[in-house]
Amino acid sequence: MRVFQLRIQGLSYAYPGENKPVLRDVSLEVNSGDLVHLWGASGTGKSTLLKLAIRLLVPPKGCISFDGRDIVDLPIKTLRSQVKLMLTPPAFFDLTVKKNLEMVSRGDALCLRRAFSALRLPFAYLEKKASELSYGEQQRVSLVRVLLTGPRLLLLDEPTQGMDAALVEDVFIFLRELCQKDGIGVLLAAHANAPEAIASDKTYRRVELQDLSRP
Repeated sequence: MRVFQLRIQGLSYAYPGENKPVLRDVSLEVNSGDLVHLWGASGTGKSTLLKLAIRLLVPPKGCISFDGRDIVDLPIKTLRSQVKLMLTPPAFFDLTVKKNLEMVSRGDALCLRRAFSALRLPFAYLEKKASELSYGEQQRVSLVRVLLTGPRLLLLDEPTQGMDAALVEDVFIFLRELCQKDGIGVLLAAHANAPEAIASDKTYRRVELQDLSRP
């Protein structure tokens, strides 16, 4: 996979009509193979930052670049063909899991089987309606779905929400594998702590966002 860099430098952002910024002077980098964990209490702008990085919100010019180009100047189609966002809560069509995945998949059956196995999703779930799955199962299927789009960079908003500690560890281990073996970069916002084995890995980095709601 071709190497890349997402670079955020001195990013500040306030929603239109709001005087107080939700992000102030945030700087970070995500390179190919990096697992970067956004950390902070609710309201510290983790989800906002992810939306800015894929231009669901318009970022200030000059603050966010991908592959050395300001994302404001990148064609939106070009950016979103390489950078993929998983939002919470997951949303599916009222169809089977298989049909939902086929809508985005590039037909990589090996990638599908690998992801289902790593995330402890039974293959029989492919024939289930997505609405029949538990919230934690939907979260894992949503992660598989975004992975099947062939991203260079994954932006994940609370991918471990609704999961017990064992499943949280499975997700982090799988993400580390994607980084190390596939060269995918991951920028995730998650309240869950990374397992100790992941937190000490050289591919992992935690970035704490400031709570600007406090005086």
